[in-house]
Amino acid sequence: MSKVIGWQHSDENAAWRKWREEMWIALVFGKIQPREPKEDDNVKLAWVIINKERKMVGLDTVTRKAYKLRDDRPTWIRPLQEIEYDSFERWCTSFDV
Repeated sequence: MSKVIGWQHSDENAAWRKWREEMWIALVFGKIQPREPKEDDNVKLAWVIINKERKMVGLDTVTRKAYKLRDDRPTWIRPLQEIEYDSFERWCTSFDV
């Protein structure tokens, strides 16, 4: 159980202290810890042709593999579920979403 210090819990206070120290190191020395790469770092929304139908998918910009999207909103399902497509049409714009 964490102890309350003022209006913050001690674990939250420790997390903010760590963030503040890392921020100052980054500002002064220009160094930050590299983040872990994720499997979907290169995935963007795109329109592709699947069985003569135009579909929105998540498309990897490097490998050109297409990934299935969720039904309720235009984001890809994690873990990534690869699907086959016939041809690439275009990248999605903010107006498509």
